[in-house]
Amino acid sequence: MLIPGLREIISISAGANHLVAIDEWGQVFTWGVSDQGQLGRSVSSIGNSFSFLNVIEESFTPMRVDLSSPADLVSCGDHHTLVLLETGQVVAFGLNNHGQLGLGASDFSNQMNTPQLVPIFNGESVQIQR
Repeated sequence: MLIPGLREIISISAGANHLVAIDEWGQVFTWGVSDQGQLGRSVSSIGNSFSFLNVIEESFTPMRVDLSSPADLVSCGDHHTLVLLETGQVVAFGLNNHGQLGLGASDFSNQMNTPQLVPIFNGESVQIQR
């Protein structure tokens, strides 16, 4: 079955309850449960209470994540996501309670809801061989 809104997908990865896909243009799309920020994008809320219908629509419909450059590769953990950009930089989002996003010892925040640049490579780009 085709998923509406997705075309020319070149890579896909699944976490415990979320999915991430990259299309041939390097756009990243996420859908599924977003309770730990693993979708890398905001999901509608009204005040402090979520509108259940908006959450369903925006969580379970593939939607694009805003990134600084096109993506080359994606990998999901249970409740977090790592994206290798074409520039060689890595961004991460989702649950970070054990430092699994690689943001360094100074930032063990519970979660990151938007893509964060992973600094552990000290400005060096990551390269993959195919």
